[in-house]
Amino acid sequence: MTEMDPRHRAGQRPRHDVESLVDALAARMDGDTASVRAAVLSVLHSREQQHLAEMELRRGIFELADLGVTPRDIARLAGISQPEVSRRLTRRALTASRPSPREVISQRQAGLIDSDTMMRELSTMAMTHRTPARDSGYDSAAAQTGTAKELAAAFQDGLISEGEYETVRRAIAGRQGRVRRP
Repeated sequence: MTEMDPRHRAGQRPRHDVESLVDALAARMDGDTASVRAAVLSVLHSREQQHLAEMELRRGIFELADLGVTPRDIARLAGISQPEVSRRLTRRALTASRPSPREVISQRQAGLIDSDTMMRELSTMAMTHRTPARDSGYDSAAAQTGTAKELAAAFQDGLISEGEYETVRRAIAGRQGRVRRP
């Protein structure tokens, strides 16, 4: 078992990977497995596009604020309420300035980057082992880096393959001096 192995997290309910979810849904619905798989992949693809759009909206709000645009005008442009713009601007320090592992993976899912680019970016990304506890003080390092948990969740959700996960995990462990040989 490795530190970042998503299949062995003590005390946490295992998440479903795409294939087990497809099999369970197809069996429960007496449906065509290929049709269920296509529908599940469509929903996952749409979810990643939505996540990516949210990250782009957040960065756009910050950029407009930096340019001196008022929260009221930003709200009109973004199609959200002015209090929501203000909340986002208040929490700005908690938002990473660089893309997270999830955002890079979402870019690949949306077809904005290819798999090689995704792997290169993920493999060179600074990652923390875990996020700070809810009741702990603000940890700026966690906001400026990705987390191994994000990478593991992407693997469990079927957004990256086991080979891609292992390649990134080994690259990160190698940079941190924790390479384990099988």
